Amino acid sequence: MATIKLFGSLRGLGAAPVNDVPGQTVRAAILALCAGNKTLKEAIFDGEALRAHVRVMVNGRDIELADGLETPLTGSNQVAIFPPIAGGDGGAAVAYSLSARRWTKRCSELRPLKWAAISSISWRR
Repeated sequence: MATIKLFGSLRGLGAAPVNDVPGQTVRAAILALCAGNKTLKEAIFDGEALRAHVRVMVNGRDIELADGLETPLTGSNQVAIFPPIAGGDGGAAVAYSLSARRWTKRCSELRPLKWAAISSISWRR
C-alpha cells in the first residue's frame, strides 16, 4: 500500500487528506483513491491523463521525471497530489497597487513638510 497525500483544494473533495491505498502504479493508486468519488477523479484526471497543472510527486520527485502515471509504487512510497495553485481574481495585485499608490501619495504629502521643517531650522556655529 502506498500513502497518498492530498493538498490544496483537493482536500475538500470528500477524501481524507492522507490515504493508504493499494496499487502497483501511480495510476492504479489514484484510481483506487477516486473509486466512488467522481468529483475527486474529475479534479485530478482529464479523461485518462492528468489535468493540466496537477502535480503528482512520488517521494518528493515529480512523476514526469520518471514513468508518468505508470511509475511503479512499493508499499513505502508516499504520493503527493497538488492541484493547480495559481490564478485568482487579481484582488491581491489590486490591493497591493492601491496600497502602493496610497504610500506614494502619503510620501509626496510629507515631502514638502519635511523640507519646510529643515529649512526653518536656524543653524548655529
